[in-house]
Amino acid sequence: MTTIAPDVIESLVSFEEIADAARLVAADLDTGRFTLGDIANRCARVYGTDSIGRLATEIRVAQKRTLYDYAAVAARYELRARAHYSDLGMTFSHFKA
Repeated sequence: MTTIAPDVIESLVSFEEIADAARLVAADLDTGRFTLGDIANRCARVYGTDSIGRLATEIRVAQKRTLYDYAAVAARYELRARAHYSDLGMTFSHFKA
């Protein structure tokens, strides 16, 4: 995950600098949802579907359903499709529908 040091955040002056930093972090969060889904799907293949709930608890996802949703969306779209549509500005939420 993208982290930006507090002193770097404090050095952001213009609105555009702040927006660029926020876009970078938001894009990373969006990609992270797919990655968590891929990891959850791997867990399910190795340990069974019920293991996703256990994994959610282990990694402190607030609601187990969230990790199941990430896994379902990630399973529906290949990496190539994700990259193509992300380049067009689509976010994880677009894929959820």
